[in-house]
Amino acid sequence: MKAFQWSVREIARASFLAALGIALPYLFHLIGAGKIFLPMHIPIALGGFLLPPTLAGFLGGVVPFLSSVLTGMPPIVPTMPLMVLELTGLGFTTSILYRRLKAGIWLSLIGGLIGDRIVLGFAAFLLGKWLEIKSPIGYVAGAVATGFPGILLQLILIPPIIYYYEKRN
Repeated sequence: MKAFQWSVREIARASFLAALGIALPYLFHLIGAGKIFLPMHIPIALGGFLLPPTLAGFLGGVVPFLSSVLTGMPPIVPTMPLMVLELTGLGFTTSILYRRLKAGIWLSLIGGLIGDRIVLGFAAFLLGKWLEIKSPIGYVAGAVATGFPGILLQLILIPPIIYYYEKRN
């Protein structure tokens, strides 16, 4: 099956982004800015541009789990299962838009961020009873409001990084 045949270069990129996805949140949480600036989202979104969809989705799913196990962040309940699904959606959606549909950097990033929140809403709905989430819509609205500075940070940081990467390659 061709969809899961990744090159050594793609696996190396994913490994670097996974390490970044664990280290960045740890550093941001040291200064109390983790929930606000969504540091785990940055390497996952970058993965959406730099990796094929299946690997970008896998990266988004494995990083919150590994981070939770290694650093305790995000907490296993209730946050980690939601972040696994949410960031899988971010990586996969961004990669599909950028690499398969050739949507361009801005549209792919914004589409990935919207897809991320849609998946978060479905995850909150499906897991809500188990995770004691009363309103999935309220949960997503709260996540967007709290993480708005992080969404802006992604919009500021990621396009220039990808433009630079494309120019060099």
